Amino acid sequence: AENLLKLAAKEGDIESMINLGRLMESYNCYSEAMKWYKKAIEVDKATIGYGRAENYLGIIYFNGNGTSVDYTEAVRLFKISCQHDLASAFNNLGICYENGHGVKKDLHEAELLYKKGSEKGNYEALKNLAYITARNSLYELAC
Repeated sequence: AENLLKLAAKEGDIESMINLGRLMESYNCYSEAMKWYKKAIEVDKATIGYGRAENYLGIIYFNGNGTSVDYTEAVRLFKISCQHDLASAFNNLGICYENGHGVKKDLHEAELLYKKGSEKGNYEALKNLAYITARNSLYELAC
């Protein structure tokens, strides 16, 4: 399967590039995964755009897998993915705002991002929205 993906990726197939990146991540070959995501982003710029490669690359920078942690770059990439309406990107960007990673901490913005992600069907965003809403309600009760 890997060889077939490489053939398709070398022909310019964005999905194959992204899938190769995911495969390389599963092997813990993060520099190779980053290479494929970056190629997909370059090819994708000339088309309608998916935002998936940016989101996956953002996760690598956020976690520091095979590279230094770079929250600023992760946020930049998550924002691009959000422009493409990628549900998981809204969740990832919400996490950044909730914790002040790469952006100024803003719980209201985090809540809005989690809501967008959950409306688009992302279960993690729904869980995070429930958590932040419950936390805000408890804070209001305590004060």
